[in-house]
Amino acid sequence: MYVINNMNNFKTFIFILSISLLYNCSEEKINETAEIDNTSDVSIKRVIDGDTVKDKEEISYRLIGINCPERGRMGFEEAKLELAKLIANCDSQSKFDENINMLVTMDGVNNPIVIEGQITGKDYYRRELAYFSCGDNLINEQMISNGYAISYREYPHLKTDLYNQLEEKAKENDLGLWPIWEKYGYNQEPNE
Repeated sequence: MYVINNMNNFKTFIFILSISLLYNCSEEKINETAEIDNTSDVSIKRVIDGDTVKDKEEISYRLIGINCPERGRMGFEEAKLELAKLIANCDSQSKFDENINMLVTMDGVNNPIVIEGQITGKDYYRRELAYFSCGDNLINEQMISNGYAISYREYPHLKTDLYNQLEEKAKENDLGLWPIWEKYGYNQEPNE
């Protein structure tokens, strides 16, 4: 009787352990896709490309959910300039044109432009992933809406569906770089 009782206790223990492990594993899966909500001011010093910026501490930030042409690809300079314009537009205390020119240089602006960043984690390259805004201007969304970025579907995030819709509208209306992308494809090298 003692052995049977111990066997029943053992089976109960294994059952509870299994349920617990399944629950914890599924909880980890949920947390992998959840985004951290950490909103703070970020002092942008320079624009690296259409989806990456650096702050005054030289910390890199990747605009989450968007993708822009890489250096040496068609549309790289245009996307970088568009992001610089959107950020420069956030600074009401200095010259817009001067800020744009300085943001795209290696030295960056003398007085970093403060924008709000909702930091959600880090990417493979250890860049902070962020949604950027100033006032009602949602910079990540504007890059897609204006046609200078595509929705980055490879890594789903909280706004993936919205970004996909914004991309379709920009594409339908031939905004920004879409005429080039329609003709040559996205992120293509220039034809010599």
